Amino acid sequence: MNQFGIAIKMLKKNLKSIVIFEAVYQLFTTAIFTPLIAQMVRLALHLAGINYLTNSRVMDFLSKPTTIAILFLTIVFVAIFSFMEIGAICYCYNMSYHGYDTNVTDMIREGIRAGLRLLGNKNFLMLFFVIIIMPITHLGTIVKYISSVQVVEFLIEFMKLQHNVIRNIIICYAFFAVIAIVWISSIYYYCVEKMNFRNARRASISLNKKRYPQLVMSYMIWQIFFAAVLVFVYIVLTFVITRILMIFLKSKLAYTISLYVAKRIYEVAQTLYSCMITPISLSILGGCYYSRKKKTNEQIVIPVIKEKKTAVEKNAFLKLKKTISVVVIISAFLNILYVSFDIGISGIYNVQLFNKPVVAAHRGYSAEAPENTIPAFEAAIDHFSDYAELDVQETKDGEVIVMHDSNFKRVAGIDKNVWEVTYDEIQDYDVGKWYSDEFEGTRIPTLKEVLEMSKDRLRLNIEIKLTGHEKNLEESVVRMIEEYEMEEACVVTSFQSKALKNVKRYNENIKTGYILKVAYGDFSGLMYADALSVKYTFASAAFINSIHSSGKKVYVWTVNSSDLIYEMLKRGADMIITDDPVLAKETITSYETNPYVVKLIKIYMKK
Repeated sequence: MNQFGIAIKMLKKNLKSIVIFEAVYQLFTTAIFTPLIAQMVRLALHLAGINYLTNSRVMDFLSKPTTIAILFLTIVFVAIFSFMEIGAICYCYNMSYHGYDTNVTDMIREGIRAGLRLLGNKNFLMLFFVIIIMPITHLGTIVKYISSVQVVEFLIEFMKLQHNVIRNIIICYAFFAVIAIVWISSIYYYCVEKMNFRNARRASISLNKKRYPQLVMSYMIWQIFFAAVLVFVYIVLTFVITRILMIFLKSKLAYTISLYVAKRIYEVAQTLYSCMITPISLSILGGCYYSRKKKTNEQIVIPVIKEKKTAVEKNAFLKLKKTISVVVIISAFLNILYVSFDIGISGIYNVQLFNKPVVAAHRGYSAEAPENTIPAFEAAIDHFSDYAELDVQETKDGEVIVMHDSNFKRVAGIDKNVWEVTYDEIQDYDVGKWYSDEFEGTRIPTLKEVLEMSKDRLRLNIEIKLTGHEKNLEESVVRMIEEYEMEEACVVTSFQSKALKNVKRYNENIKTGYILKVAYGDFSGLMYADALSVKYTFASAAFINSIHSSGKKVYVWTVNSSDLIYEMLKRGADMIITDDPVLAKETITSYETNPYVVKLIKIYMKK
């Protein structure tokens, strides 16, 4: 039987145990590393004195001694956990090769033992080896993060500016890759035959001498086969979904949803691939290991199987099984929390590389319904906007209404100012007929009505418009946000600093944004503003980087073309305020999605 036949045999024999083990391992490691890495990044940023890490400052950040130390400790910790997975899989494959069944509990036990052996004096160098072989054993996980468009964009810009650094990295990696290939079978000698790392290296060199090209070729063929199967399934699935959506939806919306669905399926496929890449990689490496040992008549270690366990061993096994069950439940619960509350890497908002821009529908989806009306906000929800941007003013009797102009002439045909009328007087104002007959009878909503209809459905960017006739507009807005418990779902903005100062005075936890007419000067000291909102013409990369460095976000308005939206994304804008949220969502999804996936959907839709 050749190396491929052995690899298939080992995968099939205990496939169920491997899949369950990987699920348990991924749950546990995610539960551990999600908060750990997030806190490590935050600590490194704090020690480096950086409020917001822009892409242009990454090299400066990475060169800090404190960052290097934290990065080293994190890599060592990751390497130990990674080797526990390797040890468990190697144990399973040795059992499979000899025709024995195994279970998840035994795999976990053997994995822990393999990881702990790394701490021995003669095995410490194995940690270094684990780090350099991770592109081989954990290829899927690395590709999953590197293929993120934000990471790719950063790497491209980095390579343009750091030629010498890139050259040195390539030379070093090429050197380490040669070492990894020469020593690759030491994994099995270490895990299966319990050799120390020094003897395992020697045995690996002796086993594979003059056969390294065949070893590399076998590995590549094996990986390409599994990747091709996954790609084929992905193409068929996305094609079927796209064609179904084209039947029931308008072309523009069908494209946006198809792109979003394709992106999510791609992420799921990447996750599955990253979970199974280590067993897949180790199966072909094991196939080469056992095949070569058989050809050279080298002794193959046969696992010792006890027919009956002692009472002590049975109790220990049951305790370990119960412990694993508890750990799995806790890990699953923590993972749900991370997703629900955006904890972890994706929740590090002061790192540009991890920042995800949001779309705010300008005055609701005003291209589909009359501006600042309930139909416009419902349309924003229906078309997947993250936020609706809206304007609020105060009537003569103190009611907070949603209205952009200070006069009703343009939208209702009545020449009266907002502060001159009571709420009862404007109840019959028709602000829909001017837009189209379809919306005849649409009335001006109150902020309370908008908060009620948007709760848990749509976040709000509430612009306070001061006319000089208000009694307590800022306090009323704050109290309504509190009443509906939407402090985390709203940001309050204004051209007037006075309004933002009052909002912070009433509730400092509500996020605020200062709208700039002209973006010149130093705005880093604006303590009452958590963000700056500017017209896109002022949102240069230098301006955005400067504002981010002061720990604030940047909102840009009003961005209505795909090219401009894409440019704002590249520059690092946090919120895109637009009249066309579908176009913005489409552009952002394209920006965040693998370009080949985007091309695939365009081919399906003949765009």
